[in-house]
Amino acid sequence: MLRELGVEVRADAGWSNLLAGHSEKVELRRGQSAQEYDAVYFPMQTGAPSALRTITKNAQSGSRVLMFGEQFNPRTANALRVQGIDYLDLAGNASIQFGDVLIDVRGRRSAAPRSKETRVQSPRNPFSLSRSQVIFALLTWPELLTMPVRYTGQVAGVSVGSAFNTIEFLKEIGYLVGEGLPTIARKRELIDNWTTAYQTGLKNKLQLERFRGDIVSVVGIGPGAPFSISGELAVPSLLRPTTLTLYVRELDPQLIFANRWRRDENPNIEIRRQFWKTPAEILRAERGVEYERFEHEVPSLLVYADLMSSGDGRQREAAGIYREQNSELAGD
Repeated sequence: MLRELGVEVRADAGWSNLLAGHSEKVELRRGQSAQEYDAVYFPMQTGAPSALRTITKNAQSGSRVLMFGEQFNPRTANALRVQGIDYLDLAGNASIQFGDVLIDVRGRRSAAPRSKETRVQSPRNPFSLSRSQVIFALLTWPELLTMPVRYTGQVAGVSVGSAFNTIEFLKEIGYLVGEGLPTIARKRELIDNWTTAYQTGLKNKLQLERFRGDIVSVVGIGPGAPFSISGELAVPSLLRPTTLTLYVRELDPQLIFANRWRRDENPNIEIRRQFWKTPAEILRAERGVEYERFEHEVPSLLVYADLMSSGDGRQREAAGIYREQNSELAGD
C-alpha cells in the first residue's frame, strides 16, 4: 500500500519479523521527506487504550512509533491518532504524517480475516534473539518490572518496542502475572527454557572471536579491565578451569596483543559481545554521572547458561552445583 502511494520503506529485517512479534527500526521516505520509526507489531488482543498509553509513555526520547497490526478497529485507530501515533494495518488503513507526507485511510476491512486458529499458529518464538535478551534482563534485574519499559530495553540492548512486545507476550503465556506491576511466575521453568534456547540462539549471535593463550593471567588495558568473565573462570572453586570466556562491549585489538592471544585450531578462549548494561549504569548516565566502575562479573544466569552449553560434562556438573548455591537461579 505505501509503495502505491510513493512511500519507500526501508527496514533491515523486513515486516516479517514484526509479524513474529518483534519490532524493528524502519524508515519511511517520500521525495525529500523521511522519518525513522520504532515499528511495533500490535496484536489484536492488546488493542486496549492502556496498552497504547504504555507504549507512548515509554517510547524512547525523540523516537516515533509506527504501529503495525492485522486490523485496527475504529476505537483503537482513533486512540492512536489522538496520541499522535502513526499506524498501518493489513486491511490498508493508515494514518501516517511526516514532513510533507499525509496519509489518512479509514474504514477498510480485511477481505479474509485470519481465524483464531490461524492466529494461534503464528510464528511467535518466545526465545527469539531479542526476546532472549529481554528475558535475561528481567530474570537478572526483576526490579525492571517496576520501572518504565524503556529501561528494560536499554538494559537488554533492544528497542523499546521489542521490550514492550516481549513483556506483553510473557503475560500472554503466563510467565508474568498480576494486575498493575507484574511479577515473574514459573521462574524455574523460564530459566530452564531460556538456557536451552541460549545454546543454539543468542550464544551464537554473541560470538566475536576465538583464540588460544594463557587463561590464568589476563592483562587488562586502560582504567580497569574492559571485560567480564564467565564460564569456568567464573566458578574456579567448583572445577579447575581449562577455558576462558570473556564478554566485551567492543573487542579492542590491544587486548589481544597485550595477552598474546593467537588464532588456533583448538582455541581455549572465547570472546563474546556484552549486550547488556546494568540498571545502575543507565541511571547514572541519565544524571550525567560517568560510570567509572566496570562490572567484572557476568550475571549468574549467563554464567550458568555458558557452563550448561559448553558441551563439557565437567562444566555441566559445576553448573548444577552453581545453580543450587545461587539464590538468583532458584525457582518457584
